[in-house]
Amino acid sequence: MVSMALWVSAGVAFLNILLSLILLTVYVRNYRSIKSYFTAGLIIFSLLFLLLNLAIVGLWFFLFTNLPLAEALIDQAMLFILMINLAESAGLATLIVITLR
Repeated sequence: MVSMALWVSAGVAFLNILLSLILLTVYVRNYRSIKSYFTAGLIIFSLLFLLLNLAIVGLWFFLFTNLPLAEALIDQAMLFILMINLAESAGLATLIVITLR
């Protein structure tokens, strides 16, 4: 049986993709007007978070399609991964709030 934490963690990964896209959009808009190394770094930062979360969603897809082979590993690690994803969501949301002020 698929753990509820797995579904929640996958949903949080999709949320993190959305949050990363929001940050990327804001940072690109800022770069167009400011054109500093710092804003370019922020664009790279948000792109890396976007790539990270796309990789996580790819992992979820792989685990969903190959679940019988990985079920024991998933059950052992899922709560930890969920906690990491939730912490990332909180961090990204905080960055969005601070950036938009």
